[in-house]
Amino acid sequence: MATLYESAGTARKAVLGFVIFAVLVIAWEGISSLFTKQPGGTSPQFSYYIPADLALKNVPPVSIDPIKISTDITPTYSIDRISNQLVSKFPDTAYVYKIEEPREKLTTVEDAVKTAKTLGFDSECISEDQYFGTDPKANRCTYKDEQYTWVASEGTKTLTFNKTTQVWDLATDYFNNINVKTLGNLNSNLNDYINIGASIVSRLGFSNGFGLESPYVEYIPADLNNAGAFFKPERDTQARFVFVQVFRNLLLAQPKSKTDLEKITTDKEVLNNIPAPLNGNVYSSDPREGQVRMIVGNNGSQIPRDVFSMKFTDYEYATRGVTKGVYPIINLTEAWTKASSGKGFLVYLLPENGNPLETYSNLQVRSFIADATKTTLGYYERDTWNGFVSPIFIFKGRAVLEDGRQASFTIFVDALKRLES
Repeated sequence: MATLYESAGTARKAVLGFVIFAVLVIAWEGISSLFTKQPGGTSPQFSYYIPADLALKNVPPVSIDPIKISTDITPTYSIDRISNQLVSKFPDTAYVYKIEEPREKLTTVEDAVKTAKTLGFDSECISEDQYFGTDPKANRCTYKDEQYTWVASEGTKTLTFNKTTQVWDLATDYFNNINVKTLGNLNSNLNDYINIGASIVSRLGFSNGFGLESPYVEYIPADLNNAGAFFKPERDTQARFVFVQVFRNLLLAQPKSKTDLEKITTDKEVLNNIPAPLNGNVYSSDPREGQVRMIVGNNGSQIPRDVFSMKFTDYEYATRGVTKGVYPIINLTEAWTKASSGKGFLVYLLPENGNPLETYSNLQVRSFIADATKTTLGYYERDTWNGFVSPIFIFKGRAVLEDGRQASFTIFVDALKRLES
């Protein structure tokens, strides 16, 4: 007959054996679940999108000088209308594009002269040292080092172009320009300026212009006050100008081919719902500004008469060698977590009844409330060259200010999956 000590030892062994068995079962279930197909014939790692290849090697993080808000209050962050279904609609990889370092090429000046002529500047260019004119209103084109400068319209329009940095800048003396004084009415349907803006860019024939073949275009009707500042009038019919913003539009994410997906799954529902390729708009540090920024009057049909301001950096997106790479990106939930922990960039903040052409800073913000359904993926093109154009998450929503007003906001978040993500 077993002693009490022996019985207790046997019981302890049984309990220990049961615990070990339970741990092994749980571990096996966890491991086997990694290989178990989910409903629909796909594994947890299933993706419609082509895998990452990291072809451009290391891509620097997105860095933007954000709009400053008051430090007297620490705002809260929340996101509305988010769901697992919405999160799953975003791709898990995206393209990164390579931009060549700006430089003068064989036909740079020749191409620039053609663009200048389309804008109404047709003077022959001579060295600044060889120009001896004294009339400030005389039409002319002079160059010094990398900079070319055209003057037209009796001295009221100036166009500059840097043949190395590829930066264009057209400016107008609005108070003395004859075409401003004789402005006609804008088109009654302001949406016309979407096509007008795209058409003007096409006609200017920039030497590079990648992503501007079928651009995304936004506009804001505006007028000019006596102090020389633009503002959005209360009624669109009071506007005499249109701010036209033309954004590059690039292929952002590419699904696998049906042939490749058939190697992964035989589920007909999956194969019949392959998403279309996803495009993204390219943004600068100010989301209101496209790559080509113009101020247009009349109906935009006569470029020399109707285009009063134009800014553009004609970056050369790579077309030889390795031009782009595929990189893993974070999902919507992870992106918002970064935004709400201070790792995003506040790039737009407009209080109610504010002027959309102004920038507002140092506002006291109580809370940021993003609308998940308005979240998109796009690209960030730096104002100064660093060799890459990277994908970003773009969050939009409403902010509540300390004085009770509401405001619209936009936050950019670096979308690439990085070690700290």
